[in-house]
Amino acid sequence: MSLLTKWERRFRAECTKEKPEETVGNAHNLVEDQIDFITQYIGCAILDGTSKQNLDRIKHFLSMQSAQNIGERMELRFIGGSPIETYAFVDSLKDIDIADVFFITKFDSMIACRTKCGKWLNWTKTTAKRFLNEVKKDILFDMPDAVFTVDSDNVAGITDFEIWFKVDNSELNLQMFRCMPPSFLKRFR
Repeated sequence: MSLLTKWERRFRAECTKEKPEETVGNAHNLVEDQIDFITQYIGCAILDGTSKQNLDRIKHFLSMQSAQNIGERMELRFIGGSPIETYAFVDSLKDIDIADVFFITKFDSMIACRTKCGKWLNWTKTTAKRFLNEVKKDILFDMPDAVFTVDSDNVAGITDFEIWFKVDNSELNLQMFRCMPPSFLKRFR
């Protein structure tokens, strides 16, 4: 049984006990959309090769994806794309390629939340700036003309840090070839 199939079974089992928290859509669609999103994301990750290091990275990423945030992970919500809402739990931004998520979903904004000891942490101007710079580095590597919008005056003291993205469609179309087509990904399920 593949890593992806094992993850999907675990995720579905978790969702029967406790549905993921949605902010935009409905819980049933979010479960199916989340499975499709993770499947496509893993398809992009596989393009980095089948080395032990890459497979370990994929295994670690899948281990963090659940119906609810477990532990002290950062929650990233991708809003306004197709599907309308997806999410990922990560220990740090090194665990995810935001540009690949953008290629898959074409999201409008990303909301980041951090937890510690089961409580939501507030962002400070310093932590928000550091986070934004890491996101920019990731996105601008693949899409040099991407535009980011953040309400930097109101960052301190909030738990949900939102970043808006705008990418020229011609630039996006050139980058779409990085990810596997959905028909190919079905082989991994």
